[in-house]
This record gives sequence, structure tokens and C-alpha cells, in this order.
Amino acid sequence: MFLTENLPCSGSSVIQKIGYCDRRAILEIHFHHGGRYQYENVPRFVFDGMVSTNSLGQYYNRCIKGFFGGKKL
Repeated sequence: MFLTENLPCSGSSVIQKIGYCDRRAILEIHFHHGGRYQYENVPRFVFDGMVSTNSLGQYYNRCIKGFFGGKKL
């Protein structure tokens, strides 16, 4: 899958990298602990909010985890 956005997250202690596919509305998150997950049907505004937040871990817990179908890759 081609991610239209693929950004390193050097300021986060939890999340290493995030990516997003506009065409398929898929958010991909790489965690520092080694896990890599894809979340389906994620609106673009959710990804944009994640990019602009001060805390990726808090945003993930508040807006993504449990709200979108995720699968470990």
C-alpha cells in the first residue's frame, strides 16, 4: 500500500512513525515497542489532528484506539 503521508515522530516516546493513505482512508502507526498497526476508515481530519497534536500518545488513546478497526501487521 502506498502511504500518501509518511512521517517520523521524533518527539514521541510511544509512536515512532505515522502514515496515511488518502485513497483508502487507512492510518498506519509504528510504535517504538516494535508493533505496526493499520486502522481502517480513518477520516483525513483525524490524521491531520494527529500530525498537529502536542502528544501523539494521548491523541492516539483519545481519538483512535477503540474507535477504528485496527490490525497488527
